[in-house]
Amino acid sequence: MIPRKKGSLKRLIDHLPVVVFEYTFFPDGRRDFTYISPRSEDLLGVNPNELMRGHLRLSDFIHPDDWTSFNESVVESVKEMKDWKWEGKCKGKDGFIWLSSKGIPVCMRDGRIVYNGVFEDITDQKKLQQQQIDTEQRYRELVEQLPLGIVIHAKGKILLANAAAARIIGAGKADDLIGINPIQFLHPDSLEIVKERIRMILGGKGVPPLEEKFIRLDGRIIHVESSGQLYWYLGEPAVQVIFTDITERKKTEASFQKTEKLFYQLFQNTPLAVTLLNEEGLVVQINKGFAEMFGYTETELKGKSLNQFIVPNNLET
Repeated sequence: MIPRKKGSLKRLIDHLPVVVFEYTFFPDGRRDFTYISPRSEDLLGVNPNELMRGHLRLSDFIHPDDWTSFNESVVESVKEMKDWKWEGKCKGKDGFIWLSSKGIPVCMRDGRIVYNGVFEDITDQKKLQQQQIDTEQRYRELVEQLPLGIVIHAKGKILLANAAAARIIGAGKADDLIGINPIQFLHPDSLEIVKERIRMILGGKGVPPLEEKFIRLDGRIIHVESSGQLYWYLGEPAVQVIFTDITERKKTEASFQKTEKLFYQLFQNTPLAVTLLNEEGLVVQINKGFAEMFGYTETELKGKSLNQFIVPNNLET
């Protein structure tokens, strides 16, 4: 039964998608693989028996740029007898590949230090990470050129901001905003609705544009129009906020509304009979003085010509 179990275990190890290895440091200074699973031939293009004969050096496989980090990681692990971990480029069957390696050291009674561990091909993962980095770099270059404020935040921290965002918020430069909780810039009037919008965005729901208030770093309150979307930043869900300062627009709107209100009050309260006509000469609105003077209501006159009501028949042409 025991040999059968050992055979089953070996078959299991031989068919794992990772390479299982045993690497031994001998008391006389030698060190080499004392076991390596067949999967190594698929990755490295070398028969496992060749690797275990000690004819090949690890430096023959590790990329020159990564040899120093590899060697230092091994020396530190052996010296402190701690778990070994390393990622780097290694010569593979079809060119250099990325490997992720880990091993656990065991000190034997005869002075050997034996590492049992695994390594696996993470080339595709590294390519994806590089693509993400390249995409983020292109994104940064783009947003820096936009006049709109752009902020990406997650878990209560600003991760990215552009120059326009810094200018609107009153920061010296974009980097000054990194790490700050974006909630601190929200006016109390906007706080609850924005928190709910963040929950909705991270939940995958869309939200409409919003007019809200920000509190700048100098304490000044400004009006902004913002939109928010879900954004995957370095592989993690985050919220992208695009906003523009509409404070001057809001002031203009408020001034217009005030002027309109004053005009309406003057229009209604003047003792003179006043009417507003459209481009076709039809009644749009009359004031109280007109109604009192001529005895007509606005409903009776609206959309009609005044000639039908206040011009004597003998004067009509």
